Amino acid sequence: MTGSRPWKRLAAFAQLPHHPSLRATADALGLHHKTLTKYIQRLERELGQPLLNRAPAAPYAYTTLTSEGLALVEAATAFLAAAPARTRRVLTLFTGEPRAWTTPAASNIPPH
Repeated sequence: MTGSRPWKRLAAFAQLPHHPSLRATADALGLHHKTLTKYIQRLERELGQPLLNRAPAAPYAYTTLTSEGLALVEAATAFLAAAPARTRRVLTLFTGEPRAWTTPAASNIPPH
């Protein structure tokens, strides 16, 4: 993954299964839904695979994750949960948005 905010894009994507739509996920992360859509489109471009099965009538909704999308959620969640709390704090300094870096699993890790 290239460019700015690659881990932020992964962390945001990993939250999709916890919400009923892209818009609800974006709201929970404090992002505009178009920003989250751009993050996902960039991930799809970089990986060369569709990550979502989109609902044709509602561009900000999706029906399911593709198998590649599910694999990415699992990998991103494991990576973010394993990241030391110190690393998460440093990354947050660069983004100013700690909610986008925290997954339910990662939020249970005590600071070092």
